[in-house]
Amino acid sequence: MKRFRKNPRGFTLVELLVVIAIIGILVGLLLPAVQQAREAARRMQCTNNLKQLGLALHNAHDTMNEFPPLIINGWLNVVANRGSNTVPYRGKYLTYNETADNGQKTAFFYALLPYIEQAALKADTVTDNCVLSGSRSRPGRWWNENTPPFLLCPSDASPAKQIQAGGYSWINSGTPNPMGVTSYVPNARAFGRDTPSGSRSVWNIAWDNASGETKIGTFTDGTSNTICIIEKPMITGESIPRLQAWGIQGANGRQDGANLWAVTDAPPELHAFFGCNCNDPSVSWDDEDGQWWMGSCKFTISGRTQEYYQPPRILRPRDQQIVWNIYPIHSGGISNAVFGDGSVRTVSNTIAIDAWSAWVTPNGGEISSNE
Repeated sequence: MKRFRKNPRGFTLVELLVVIAIIGILVGLLLPAVQQAREAARRMQCTNNLKQLGLALHNAHDTMNEFPPLIINGWLNVVANRGSNTVPYRGKYLTYNETADNGQKTAFFYALLPYIEQAALKADTVTDNCVLSGSRSRPGRWWNENTPPFLLCPSDASPAKQIQAGGYSWINSGTPNPMGVTSYVPNARAFGRDTPSGSRSVWNIAWDNASGETKIGTFTDGTSNTICIIEKPMITGESIPRLQAWGIQGANGRQDGANLWAVTDAPPELHAFFGCNCNDPSVSWDDEDGQWWMGSCKFTISGRTQEYYQPPRILRPRDQQIVWNIYPIHSGGISNAVFGDGSVRTVSNTIAIDAWSAWVTPNGGEISSNE
């Protein structure tokens, strides 16, 4: 007699749906943990980038006996080209010449390149020691088309790592080509200086050679109490702007901008720096955007006069951002910063204005710099 084996019992539709639902719940529980782990790794990479920059800063200072300048255009060192508000630069990162333009133009991160094992990139400019230059190795392109990896934070959600730049007829025939942007910006209050009229506005920083020969001794508040470089989104605002022969194009709505990592002869909205956006603690109307147009951030509060700067703000939708503010790149409202002693610390967007202002000023003489 032939025996028949019974067919094994399969899953019912209800059982299958229950299993799928359980798997979905488990994935939903696991996903935030995976995202947090990825963000932690990205944040660690940003921290390492800043540590490299802090080390490069001190290597540069050890070699040159001063820190790199923020932005310097050698054309303005020439007496005949110097306006009444222009401060000539006599530091060691650019050859001073008061009788003829030697074509040199330098910027903060460009000057740091040899001290972070990037001397070959610095030498790729067609014009020596000039950031506004085509590339020797890639004719017809900007030398700074691609941003060095240590100047990019992987958590930066900006819509582009480059913007179009052109219109300078003697460079690449004026043809627009990509130019790289950065997630990090140096402190204009630390690496800049006042003009003869006493101003240190965003325009003075961009156009008036407002960069001094900054030394460690300049940080009289202490290097551990002064921010040198902080994270800031590469592209700020609702549009991706363009650099067109000393001007900005493509900006819409509010103050849009980008952090070009090494450039001169550009409007302030396209330079990489912070430390010029003021905030008056006695009023509230400037709490969101600050007062970026001012040449001095000194306010008298309760009989005491000191500088007050706009602290980092909460991350807003792109169409509500302005280029003069610092918005957090990482979750939790956190920005990483490297201080003058080379240490890297986090700065919360809930920091008090007096604590933030003390960290921005290297020689403000504030009573306390504790958050």
